[in-house]
Amino acid sequence: MRLLAVTLLAAVCLAVSIQQPCSSYVCRYTATVVKTDDPTTHHDLDINHKIIGQSLGLSISINGGEDKYVPSSSGDSYWFAHVHGDKTECDASSFDEVTGMYAFFILPFLEASKFVHVGPTHFFGVKAEMYHFDSADIVLNLYVDASTGMPLGGETSAASMSWSFVYTNIKAGVNDADAWKIPSSCGNSAVDAARLYGNFMHYTHEELLAMGATYHEVPEGFNAASSAVDYTAGPTHTAPAVLDQGMCGSCWAHATVSSLFGQIRKASAKGIAVPQGFMPSRQFLMDFAPADIGDGCEGGSPPAIFQWLQTAGPIPTEAAYPYQEVDHKCDISGIPSNLMYPAGLVKAVKIVPEGDEAALLHALQTVGPIAIGVCDDLPGFQGTDRIAKTTQKCTPDKIGHAVTLVGAGVDEITGEEYWEVQNSWSYMWRDSGRIRIARNRGDQYGVALMAAYPVIDASKIPF
Repeated sequence: MRLLAVTLLAAVCLAVSIQQPCSSYVCRYTATVVKTDDPTTHHDLDINHKIIGQSLGLSISINGGEDKYVPSSSGDSYWFAHVHGDKTECDASSFDEVTGMYAFFILPFLEASKFVHVGPTHFFGVKAEMYHFDSADIVLNLYVDASTGMPLGGETSAASMSWSFVYTNIKAGVNDADAWKIPSSCGNSAVDAARLYGNFMHYTHEELLAMGATYHEVPEGFNAASSAVDYTAGPTHTAPAVLDQGMCGSCWAHATVSSLFGQIRKASAKGIAVPQGFMPSRQFLMDFAPADIGDGCEGGSPPAIFQWLQTAGPIPTEAAYPYQEVDHKCDISGIPSNLMYPAGLVKAVKIVPEGDEAALLHALQTVGPIAIGVCDDLPGFQGTDRIAKTTQKCTPDKIGHAVTLVGAGVDEITGEEYWEVQNSWSYMWRDSGRIRIARNRGDQYGVALMAAYPVIDASKIPF
């Protein structure tokens, strides 16, 4: 027994340490990333690190320069440059958004001491040692060369999206000189960066009311503690299945379409039998919405998009114009009219009074799935607790992510009141793509700060 213990100790001591070629914060490497549940979706990345001011700067070129993130001259925000037709367009992104999106690539090079050794294994035929990192936001397995300790690749299993990735061409102390050049077209972005936090474009209630939205009204005597509601199963299953926005900040389009489709299923003679392929196209919103309310992978505002949809159209179905995880494809030619919703499908927009959880519950129970915004960067949102809650307050200007409210109830185990929220980070996130957020506890994560839904004209449903 003692010999076995000594042998095991020796094996642990012999485990190769993770090499840190970016310990000076200046390095360059490439990576190929593949979506875990859809191997046909993959990207090639060229990543450069360096210190800008007091922070780590990143330059990220995607698919040979098709898309590119580059820090602004001040270093406190990013430009996202992407090719559209024969020109390059630029949009603003926050520092936290970019570093958060690519955190799982960066961690092995800068935070190696936080990884725990698991044991020997193989990585694409190479003898490797496996290391594990676990936090509230990221769960990451890392594989390093068993001989050199150099990172080979890894996989995420509980981040916003789940990916496998392989590192190549790791070079310490080297940068691509062109990586930090800001494209000339980025001096005149169409996006008002002051409105953008994360991927949520902010419009105040006053601005939305001025656009034509009206408040959801709650009748006197409404019992805020009334029966539970669930739009994800059974005879009230009007919400779509969990969607996946991929590596694109299109949460706003997913939340908008999810709420709208809930209204379509509710109003249609076919009810919940309306196939998900008949959901209004997410890509249509990405491609055709005005940039000041919905700018593709950079962010948007569901309430403002609902306003725009009152005059926009025709709107193709998801099956006819599927989601591509990119900006501005802009081609609906050839789609037959019987796969389009005519203009005028949305006839009005309702918003819930700011922070009013009782009014939000009434809207949820009487209307269906609601598009909401949340402060997804607060503690606990990416965690594993049965009911998510935080002591930190969400404010309207810090809402960074759009999701869909699909239910409410009382947890059968903890006895806590909760909101059931459906995300667009695939079914692999948290509880099969959903999260329960504590209800009636000071508006946790800002669930009731920016909640909206469309009022539709049922005669415009062609199916």
